[in-house]
Amino acid sequence: MQKNIIKNSFKYSLERSVPILIGFFPVGTVYGLMMSAAGYNFLWSAAESLFVYAGSLQMLMISFFRSDMSILTIAVTALFMNSRQSFYALTFLSDF
Repeated sequence: MQKNIIKNSFKYSLERSVPILIGFFPVGTVYGLMMSAAGYNFLWSAAESLFVYAGSLQMLMISFFRSDMSILTIAVTALFMNSRQSFYALTFLSDF
């Protein structure tokens, strides 16, 4: 019984994840190629993907790292880029 529930849950999750994978695979590939071209190995890419929420900020941070930009400037830019999520959330206030 338990095994069947897990199997059905996995199938359900996989069916809904594949379209997202198809959409993000090219973006992730481009990001990896850009990091490699900038001289960083895959560990830097993995670390940045782990700690940076916005994909657009990840792309931008490649040039930030190369230009020796200050941490404060990077933090403020990240704050402004991610603040758009707050405006997205405001549209759901009535639902919650």
